Amino acid sequence: MKYKLTKETRNYCEELLRNYPQYKARLNNGQDNSLYCQKLKAGVNAVERALSTADQTDRQIIRQMYWNREPQIEIAAYLCRSSAYFRLNRILGSIACEMGLIETR
Repeated sequence: MKYKLTKETRNYCEELLRNYPQYKARLNNGQDNSLYCQKLKAGVNAVERALSTADQTDRQIIRQMYWNREPQIEIAAYLCRSSAYFRLNRILGSIACEMGLIETR
């Protein structure tokens, strides 16, 4: 799929992906039903659905870029920079689509 993300949507999806492990742990620890926790749960579920369709290389890129905080994307999966960013944009677009923030083309 091809996705066109606005800067705000991209930043939001990156924030969800970057903090996914912490958000998931926070939701598992409490029974808060506030609006914030409901939106957080929707974001966590969207990330989980997007990750379920990601292959091993995509997961490696995510792990290196967002969870291990290593900014050199081409090192993450031994891909050229453009291929790695193409994969990353596809993942972020999938999260945005799962959240209902964009439609597929």
